[in-house]
Amino acid sequence: MTLTNSRRLSALALVGGLVAALFVAPTASAAGTQITPSSITGGIKITKVVYNPSGDERYTPNREKVYIKNVSAKKKNLKGVVLSDLAGHRYKLPSYGLGAGKTVIVHSGKGSNGGGHLYARWNTAVWNNDGDTARLKSAGGKLIDKCKWYGGGVSKSC
Repeated sequence: MTLTNSRRLSALALVGGLVAALFVAPTASAAGTQITPSSITGGIKITKVVYNPSGDERYTPNREKVYIKNVSAKKKNLKGVVLSDLAGHRYKLPSYGLGAGKTVIVHSGKGSNGGGHLYARWNTAVWNNDGDTARLKSAGGKLIDKCKWYGGGVSKSC
């Protein structure tokens, strides 16, 4: 191999590496905690919905809750993800870092976000006891996951 060919191969390898870095680079920040909302479509699951807790949830809406789990191997930021029901109630999740394998509980009522709990502030019962569907969508509207149930019972594991 001549010196010229060697330089050409080195230059091609360098350019190829730069192109790959541009298209394959992760969307996480340097700290690894920020994931763009469009990239969250995988790895986030609704694992349980408590739609008919004991007592009258109209007066204690925080007993209604949706469990959302990060089933991926990387921390996800839930910012912009929307939790909704069939009647059009929507909760746009705030910036919340959900670690790999961790679960956050979204309550229907009011409270202070943190410590594994988020509050939709609907301040009323939302999830229909006779059947409903909880849906998670990305900020762009792409369906991430859903959990559907029919009448009876207290909760649905998904």
